Amino acid sequence: MKGRLVIMGSGETAPTMVKVHRDLLGDAARTSARSKGSAVLLDTPFGFQENADEIVSKALEYFKVSLNTDFSVASLRNSETATARERESFIRDISQADYIFAGPGSPTYALRHWSGAKVSSHLVDAVNSGGTVTFSSAAALTLGEFTLPVYEIYKVGEEPAWREGLGVVNSLLGITTAVIPHFNNREGTNHDTRFCYMGQRRLDLLESYLPVDAYVIGVDEHTGIILDLEAKTVKVVGIGTVTVRQAGHQKVIDTGTFLSIDELLRLDNSSTTKTGSVYDLQGKVHVRNGDAGPAEPASVDPLAQRIDDLRKRFDTALLNGDAAEMTEATLDLDAELHDWGADTLQGDQLDRGRAVLRQMIHALGEASSSGLIPMSETIGPFVDLLIRLRECARVEKDFTMSDSIRDGLAKMKIEIRDTPTGPEWILIE
Repeated sequence: MKGRLVIMGSGETAPTMVKVHRDLLGDAARTSARSKGSAVLLDTPFGFQENADEIVSKALEYFKVSLNTDFSVASLRNSETATARERESFIRDISQADYIFAGPGSPTYALRHWSGAKVSSHLVDAVNSGGTVTFSSAAALTLGEFTLPVYEIYKVGEEPAWREGLGVVNSLLGITTAVIPHFNNREGTNHDTRFCYMGQRRLDLLESYLPVDAYVIGVDEHTGIILDLEAKTVKVVGIGTVTVRQAGHQKVIDTGTFLSIDELLRLDNSSTTKTGSVYDLQGKVHVRNGDAGPAEPASVDPLAQRIDDLRKRFDTALLNGDAAEMTEATLDLDAELHDWGADTLQGDQLDRGRAVLRQMIHALGEASSSGLIPMSETIGPFVDLLIRLRECARVEKDFTMSDSIRDGLAKMKIEIRDTPTGPEWILIE
């Protein structure tokens, strides 16, 4: 029985992917011919980073706390300095695991240090043995025959060009591919960072360098595509879409969509009648899971959206003087930031969330000293009583008492104003 290849666009250790991992781990334990329940994290893609230990720790905590699953680490941070024993341990770990996971880092660094370990064949063997290989972000870039050297192009300024990838998708599906995560990235506020920071211009150029029959598989952030090699089916999970491009055509598949692998890769006109798809004016195919309209852009920042929702909830509670709701919103934001702490976020969402949390705590502190109920509501009944007594004194022509009440209130910064409709009072700032 064959297993699954899973490609995630990002969010591999975020709350958005907890259920996906849980289902995949269960499937791997059920179908794998290997050691049941053995799950490993590959640390090679980020092995060069100074915070590699922290990334490992957060990932292991995520799987333990969120999924009650103990992952081990198949470690090969640097193949050039690793001992023969360490290299063999790495190969043993991935050759025995039924769930193999890799995520952030550098695709070109990973490829360089995986090249001598025959990682590609071990990943293919894992899937063919009923296991599950889940690669996200940087690791996902390595799965095709062509790999995008993101950092070298986007940060260093190298000319757009492909590097040789692992070819795992080719070995499993028999097609030439380039896999691109972060397909709908929006981090560039003043420039195009879609398509894993390449933008449209560079993507078009890179595609022109591919063989005419090559596919580009683009996976949105916090989105995954599950390729079940036994059932020969595809499922899109998460919050975004998966885009398949070839020879000037593209097919956009919504989350929740099931289809066969053959349908996924069929980009001719016949696919429209069998999948409920339609062509837009640019000749792009949209598979809409029962809806023939064009796909809407997916939210690419679920944490930012959650922060905004909780901030609005807190502000509304503050306006309503609802201390309990303010406290709940603050605690919910704290819990949300904790849940997202294991994710290798690309932007500044966590910092922004912490800033909002501090603002909430400050507002709670101010409310505790000044009170949430306006002063006018607190003292209103007493002032109204004094005004009625003053009116009684005036009716009885006891102007000494009337003036005494007015002057006494004035000393407490409460001004009485006599109007045609009766006396009114205001607090003097």
